[in-house]
Amino acid sequence: MFVPAELIPHSIGWMAWLMWILAIIAATITAPWHAMRMPQRQHLFFASLLGLVLLWRLEAGVAPGLGFHFLAVTTLVLMFGWSLAVIGASLVEIAVIWGVEGGVEAMALNVLLVVLLPATISALLYRLVMRYLPHDPFVYMFVCGFFGGVLAAAATMFLRVGILAFGETYSYARMAAEYLPFLPLYAFPEGVINGMIITVMVVLRPEWLRTFHEPPANRT
Repeated sequence: MFVPAELIPHSIGWMAWLMWILAIIAATITAPWHAMRMPQRQHLFFASLLGLVLLWRLEAGVAPGLGFHFLAVTTLVLMFGWSLAVIGASLVEIAVIWGVEGGVEAMALNVLLVVLLPATISALLYRLVMRYLPHDPFVYMFVCGFFGGVLAAAATMFLRVGILAFGETYSYARMAAEYLPFLPLYAFPEGVINGMIITVMVVLRPEWLRTFHEPPANRT
C-alpha cells in the first residue's frame, strides 16, 4: 500500500512526520517494557514482526498509491498493546519500504496509513468493547478481532482516498469507480484473517494475548 513521495501533498507530508514523531514518543513512554524483559515475550514480538514483513511484501494495486495488502495490525495490538504495536509495525514499515525510490520521503505518511491509523482504531475499539460489553471470549474474538480488522482496513482505505483527492493526485470520481468498489473484498478478508488468528490464540495460546488478560482497571 505504498504511496510514492511524488503523490503526497507537501503540507500533508510534514503533518504526517509530526504525527509519527509524537506517536513514537507517546508509545515509548507508555510501552510495557517490563513485560518485554522475558525472553519468550521478546521472541514472540520479533517473530510477529518478521511475519508482518513477509505479509506486507505481498501487495496488489490498481494504480500507483492505490494498493492493497493485509495489515494484521489489529492482531499486533491485541497481542502487545497499542504502544508496542506502533513501535513494532513502524519498524516493519521502515524495513519494507527502505531502499524503495522515494521511500524515505514518503515514510511518515505510509506509517500513518498502515500503522498509526489501524493501530489506534483497533485500540480504541478494544477499550470500548472491554468497557461496555461483557469480557467474553466470543465478544473479544469477533468484535475486537474480526470487526476491529474490518474497521482498520476500511479507515486506511478511506484516508488514502481522502489524501490523494485532497492533493488532486486522482479525482475522487476515478477512485470511487476504480478503487473503492474493492472495499468489501479488502476489508472483509482483513477481518477474517485477524479474527482467525485471534481465535486460534484464544483457544491454544491465550498467554500470547496481552489484552485478553489485561486487568479491569486498565481497560477504562
